[in-house]
Amino acid sequence: MSSKTIHTLAGLATGGVLALVSRTDAIHTALLLLGSLMGASAPDWMEIPSWVTKRNWFSPNESHRLSLIPHRTLTHTLSLWVLAALYSVYLLASNANDYQNILIFAFCASVLTHLLLDIRTPMGIPLLPFGQRYRLQRLKLDFAREVQERH
Repeated sequence: MSSKTIHTLAGLATGGVLALVSRTDAIHTALLLLGSLMGASAPDWMEIPSWVTKRNWFSPNESHRLSLIPHRTLTHTLSLWVLAALYSVYLLASNANDYQNILIFAFCASVLTHLLLDIRTPMGIPLLPFGQRYRLQRLKLDFAREVQERH
């Protein structure tokens, strides 16, 4: 399971790689790192979660998470974030010096990194809105089964 720390470190690594590849000045590097840091856990905080705790007298307290958007549904949809990332590339290409476009691009790149980490977990992520969740191991197994059926 990917933790918040893992997502944050992956987001910072994404920003660092973007800064190294783009070979920009200090302001653009800071914007790439900031956008990546904001996007590192964005699919989780965009669900607008809250924690509900039931206080027990003689046993441990019980907590569970309630979200406005159910976990690993719309905010974790791969196809939506790929479209958002493509649009951010278009915005960046149309006006490369706009600081807002650099932040949006880094944000989307970091969200895609978040999704790549989450697709490895048992819960998986949906590829299409309101679709079935997929996980990396399952995709490998389905591909291997398909290859065996052909031969």
